[in-house]
Amino acid sequence: TFDLPIATPENVNAEATSISSISLTWGVVENALSYNVYCGENLIANVTENSYVVNNLNYYTDYCYTVTAVRNETESDKSEEVCAKTFDLPMATPEGLVATPVSTSSIILTWEMVENALSYNIYNGVNKVANVTTNSYEVNNLNYYTDYCFTVTAVRNETETAKSELACAKTFDLPIVT
Repeated sequence: TFDLPIATPENVNAEATSISSISLTWGVVENALSYNVYCGENLIANVTENSYVVNNLNYYTDYCYTVTAVRNETESDKSEEVCAKTFDLPMATPEGLVATPVSTSSIILTWEMVENALSYNIYNGVNKVANVTTNSYEVNNLNYYTDYCFTVTAVRNETETAKSELACAKTFDLPIVT
C-alpha cells in the first residue's frame, strides 16, 4: 500500500513569549497525522496539533526551528526556517535619583542599582548626557548658578527602561570677589 503524499508545512511562525519560551505555529497540512519540530538538525518534539511551545530556553538567545508533517512512515520536507529571540531579563525603572551640586560647574547624580541592568543612560531633558556602568555620575561643564534636571534609565542589551523621576539641582553661584 502506498501512503498519501504529504505537503511541507507553511506559514511557520516563531514568537518569543518569555525569557525562556518560544511559541511556534504553522498551517495545518492535509493528511498529516503529526508534526516533527526541529531545532537545527535535532528533533525536539512530535506533536499532533499545529503549534508547539518550546520551554526551558536561555534568556536573550536566538533559536531557529523547522517543522515537518508526518503520516505513518512518510515525513515531508522541512519547512522554511524561522527564528526568534527569547526575552531579556526584566529590569525596573531606576529609583532614588538625587542631584547634588558640588561646584559652579558640576552636579553629582546618584541612584539605586537596578537588578539585571548592564548600564545606565543619563538624560538632561531629551538629550542623553552619558552612559555609565555605575550608579553615580558627575555632570561637568555646566553653567554657574543654573538649574538642571536629570533622569536615568536602566539599560540591558537593546532594552531600556522608562525614565526615572526627575531630579533637579542648581549649580553654585560664582564667589563674590571683594
